[in-house]
Amino acid sequence: MASFFDDLGREVEREWIRSNVREVDFSKICADVLARRPPSEEVSLDDVIAQGLGPERLVRQLNADSEFGQPAITVFANEQFLISVLFWLEGTTNIHEHAFSGAFHVLHGQSLNTTFSFEEQRAVNEHLKLGILRENSPELLHRGAIREIRSEGGLVHSGGATIHSLFHLAHPSATVLVRTYRASVARPQYTYWRPGIACNIDCDRKELKTEGTMMSLVYRTSPERFPEFVHGWLVNTDFTSGFLGLLRCLSIASPEEGDELLARVDRTMRSSRATRARLFAANRS
Repeated sequence: MASFFDDLGREVEREWIRSNVREVDFSKICADVLARRPPSEEVSLDDVIAQGLGPERLVRQLNADSEFGQPAITVFANEQFLISVLFWLEGTTNIHEHAFSGAFHVLHGQSLNTTFSFEEQRAVNEHLKLGILRENSPELLHRGAIREIRSEGGLVHSGGATIHSLFHLAHPSATVLVRTYRASVARPQYTYWRPGIACNIDCDRKELKTEGTMMSLVYRTSPERFPEFVHGWLVNTDFTSGFLGLLRCLSIASPEEGDELLARVDRTMRSSRATRARLFAANRS
């Protein structure tokens, strides 16, 4: 198995050098090489597990701390790109994009792939954008299927970044991913929510992580005061932190508590808008 992925990586490398290492070409090169050398015809799920737990030392594991894959096993890496086998146990992923380019190949199982387009209408800041999220027709990907992944860096040249969600139908599913480390055009990697919110959930806000832990503490020790504490925090923070904090709160609260919290926030926002409108009218007069 190790020799197969080493050969695969070297072939991608040769083809990319022929294109003068143009990042815009990388996703198509990966898809073409995967089509010529499909891993699903050379490698089984058992082969990957045996390699991961076998006596031979694995190559340097570059995704060990990532939640992208359950787990993700690095099987090839050089200075410019890597190849991973990603196992998936949970059924679905968020609607997301990638800060890298490449292609993936279904090694085992079936997945329902849905792509989206996002039309930005308002940028709150570089981490949070509002707009219109449009869903395209879903497609069923069988073993051996290949799809390109384009980052925002490819937007100008090749028609748009890849925004998609996957629903994995087998337990487990596995995909082979050939990808750059990160697009040369630096920008946040957004996750999307209906009807039209794009947010960089990995924005570096260490205080927000601490505040999220404090929310969990309140919920576990004083659940009856949880809405009060969270509401007080939300009305005094910025929009992006509030959105990410509210997501955290909804993930730990029950559905009923989440509905109550959302209703309370909605009432506060409506009241705040009404107050600002009255002040504006007063100043105008």
